[in-house]
Amino acid sequence: MSDAEELAGVVGDLLAERLGPYTVRDLGRTWAADLWGELESLGMTTVDVPERLGGGGGTTAEALTVVRVAGYHNAPIPLAESAFVGGWLKSQADLPVSEGPSGIAVCRNRSVYLDDSGGRSRLTGTVAVPWGRHARELLVVLEEGDATQLAVVDPAAAGTALTWTHGSNVAGEPRDEVRLTGAVCREIHDLPDVSVESALARAALGRAALMVGALERVVDLSLGHVTVREQFGRPLARFQVIAHYLATMTTQLVAARASLEGAARTAEGSAPHEVDSMAVAAAKTRAGASAEVITLLGHQVHGAIGTTEEHELGLSSRRLWAWRDEDGDEQYWSGVLGRQIASRAYGSGLWPVLAPV
Repeated sequence: MSDAEELAGVVGDLLAERLGPYTVRDLGRTWAADLWGELESLGMTTVDVPERLGGGGGTTAEALTVVRVAGYHNAPIPLAESAFVGGWLKSQADLPVSEGPSGIAVCRNRSVYLDDSGGRSRLTGTVAVPWGRHARELLVVLEEGDATQLAVVDPAAAGTALTWTHGSNVAGEPRDEVRLTGAVCREIHDLPDVSVESALARAALGRAALMVGALERVVDLSLGHVTVREQFGRPLARFQVIAHYLATMTTQLVAARASLEGAARTAEGSAPHEVDSMAVAAAKTRAGASAEVITLLGHQVHGAIGTTEEHELGLSSRRLWAWRDEDGDEQYWSGVLGRQIASRAYGSGLWPVLAPV
């Protein structure tokens, strides 16, 4: 058994015990703080952070495995954001791990600017911060000239001017926005090996991992339903149209999983564990396209019962509908993929570029 498979088993058993469908539903628009603390104590929130910084020293693929399992169980915690993206950002700034979740803001189009006058670094601008209301610190990635910097802001520090607007996505997960008005930075670090684009790619890969986990859950729920549910004296799985639906769902899931695994492999062997943007574009695009098919057929298979508030299918399908649009939708990443293919294929030909993706 591989390390990733062992991680999946450990995290899966813990989440299955802690997060039944009614527990997730009852948490509503809040989060599982106790579960986060338990995962933190087990080192599951810092899997691929170097050991010298207090992490597990694992691979990107292992960290994505934990995120994927969280997606399978609809875990109401910011694992993709704080652990997979935040832990990586802090490691690039050579910062040790800290307790509690981090809020992540990647500033495109220079939406936040840094003022170093007066002897203190201050941030001004408005940014989106998923799960921001629960964050112990804010990690803001911004461009200053030709450089990329990481600003760390303590929301509880005196003199920190933050105005929060609380929101949520269609799945009820916290999606907040914060206006910084001369907010004092606790520290500023250069990120020589990171760009805003690579930080966005990292976030998209984490989102794709959540989606693959949720897709696995929808397929498993559908298989279980058609096996036990009978119509006209035989299980639904025995009907040809249902069997065709299940085959299509499984094919879509395999494609999404393969794209995710391929993107994870591109990070191994590179010093900053930076993922290849073209592979990420393929993974996020594929996950979104698969989500459209699998949620449609999953609800078809379940019939009316799948649309009820009591059935757990909606917990996964609503997350998939929300996650398709977050960290770049299919249209955005298809554009990135097309531009990357066109630029790379000019010299070496098209097939060597397409085959790894």
